[in-house]
Amino acid sequence: MVDLEVRRLGVTIPSKFVQPDGKTMYLQANVCPCGGGGIGTSVYNFNLRKLVLTPGSDAPATELPSDANLAAPASGAVAISKSSQSGSLALLNDGVTTGSETDSDDEVKGASWWGYEWPAKHRINRVEFTSGAVSAQGGYFTGRPRVQVKVDGSWVEVGAQSVSPAYPGDASAGANTTYTLTFPTVETDGIRVIGLPGGTRSFTSVAEVAVRYVAQLADGGFEAFGSGKPAWIFEGTAANGVDRGLGFAHSGANNGWIRTSGTGWSALTQKVPVVPGTTYKVGSWINASAGLPDGQGRFGVRVGSQDLASKTFGASTGYVHHEVTVTIPAGVHEVTVYAGFNAPGTDTWIQLDDFTID
Repeated sequence: MVDLEVRRLGVTIPSKFVQPDGKTMYLQANVCPCGGGGIGTSVYNFNLRKLVLTPGSDAPATELPSDANLAAPASGAVAISKSSQSGSLALLNDGVTTGSETDSDDEVKGASWWGYEWPAKHRINRVEFTSGAVSAQGGYFTGRPRVQVKVDGSWVEVGAQSVSPAYPGDASAGANTTYTLTFPTVETDGIRVIGLPGGTRSFTSVAEVAVRYVAQLADGGFEAFGSGKPAWIFEGTAANGVDRGLGFAHSGANNGWIRTSGTGWSALTQKVPVVPGTTYKVGSWINASAGLPDGQGRFGVRVGSQDLASKTFGASTGYVHHEVTVTIPAGVHEVTVYAGFNAPGTDTWIQLDDFTID
């Protein structure tokens, strides 16, 4: 009986494999099961993989909102993953949601991811992740998958993430099921969906990953997760925040709030990408305390300090739905959705929930 010792030699890029353009080359990786084989038996495994480098650009992103897939092959997107069972990631952006690729490699992985990198920055606020085959062995994330983006070469989790439908975190996530993750707009040259792989063999699967920059409002129900940039920005001097699981929400578990005994304007605001010439309906559910005078609350859409559409409100005995219709002027690609009030100098509050844009 002969013991075989497998020696894996380091990955190299021999200079003779670098092409004249300086961007095309071959990686060389060898495996030697030394110590056995005998005469006439090959014991040396020689492998080459083509590598093409694309220079990066520091230019700012230029996308305008559309339904285009920013990861389509023509975009220059390079698919990335922890590993690939087949050795090819072409499936990620082939436009087909019925296939399956896995990162099954017999490693008990602490993280599994699928995504893209580009040579230039893109504006992004939505990722559509479609699972591949799922079984008891794996093919799904344990818990909720998250979106990370590259910032100065490092992976950073984006804030105010929402996923629809809700991800179950087990095998019931299902095969070839699309989960849409939304978040505030980011500019980045890399994005990935990452999480803890599940199953007895610890791996995830994928059929397609689409990346978009669309006209949408992020975290309209204040239910989002993530530690990065928040979706909602406060203006004014009042106290403000999010009630989490306190029973004050219009739907779900959470709602936004503003409260003050002072005076002056205070509001929650969010910048939303839009398409010029398009007509949108923007809505919100608002509950205002008895101390808010009629007409001193305001909900609307603006560009800078110019109101495009708004309506006023006063005290209510529960949540009331408010809606405005706005047609976006030529040349405008971003508007601010806001809701707030002019405080009268006595204890006054509003609760906000379920913002929408259609």
